[in-house]
Amino acid sequence: MPRSSNLLRAYIVLGNNEIKRSDTVSHLKKYVKDSLAAFNLDEMDARGDLEPQTLKTSLEALPVGDKYRLVIVHDAQKLSSRVQKMLLDYLDNPNEGSVLLLDASVPCEEESRKKDAFVKSKLYSKIKKMGPEATINCPTPKPWEMPKAVQTKLARKAKTTIDPDAAQELVKRLGTNMSLLSSELETLKNLAQEPGHIRLQDVTDNVVRIVEPTPWDLADAMCERNLKKSLELLAQMKTSVGPGTIAYLTGRVKELICAKSLEERGESSALASELHKQSWQVKNYTRWARKFSREELVAALKACAQTDRAIKSGSDVRNTLITLLASICGEPSQTTYNC
Repeated sequence: MPRSSNLLRAYIVLGNNEIKRSDTVSHLKKYVKDSLAAFNLDEMDARGDLEPQTLKTSLEALPVGDKYRLVIVHDAQKLSSRVQKMLLDYLDNPNEGSVLLLDASVPCEEESRKKDAFVKSKLYSKIKKMGPEATINCPTPKPWEMPKAVQTKLARKAKTTIDPDAAQELVKRLGTNMSLLSSELETLKNLAQEPGHIRLQDVTDNVVRIVEPTPWDLADAMCERNLKKSLELLAQMKTSVGPGTIAYLTGRVKELICAKSLEERGESSALASELHKQSWQVKNYTRWARKFSREELVAALKACAQTDRAIKSGSDVRNTLITLLASICGEPSQTTYNC
């Protein structure tokens, strides 16, 4: 984002983080006085029949009573080859009083190894060479960063607060689309039992899951010994249930056994290193391991092996997994295993 009062002649803002892109556009608009915006701010859309001459005329117009005239083109990745050629010629000798901002809803370079056609274009390369601030990347937070982003940036934008577990559940149900998450926060803050503060119950009561659960989600519910949630997630898994699911659950049980052993030796801090994972990936493992006795975890591992053999022998995957989950998630005092 530009930090100097002396703007470049052109900028490109791109990335899948629509919220950050919008904030960047709003930041640049502040360089135009509100009282003169009718003269010095021009916004157009590349999706329509944008003619080269229309954009060129706007860029060549002089600012009125101000230092800059800002011309914003949204959906810039859809600019026609004719318009792109005009811009290449224009940027050889740009109007010193005009600033061009291309707003492109394509992955930025750090979001995708495969570059979008717009990122590979001559126009993108030319603007990028204008300086390190000419291209403004707005990547979507990594999946494991998203709940924190919901709890901080998006919640502040919605003028509300949200508990960590509620933010995590919201991401699990809706995915990582920043605009969708932001919109849902606006709705939830009005539906919350405590006005202005969103709790886990508010999310589970009001948000319908549109993203299919993953084996990761199923394993988390199993580790919580939450049978109801485990079975709900399994029912919602339409395409990701198979032999790989039991393999993932088996791996998670083994990790809990490791967590249990390290805690018994007073070495829980070494868990991430032992499992060759990042600390954020194992932050709940010790707490989960405490929900089971060592004997229960060993029995659960045997049950996983039995389930794997049954599936490979042709047993119905879903029914076999239901039996396994009921076995592992049972109350400690009532748990029985058929190993």
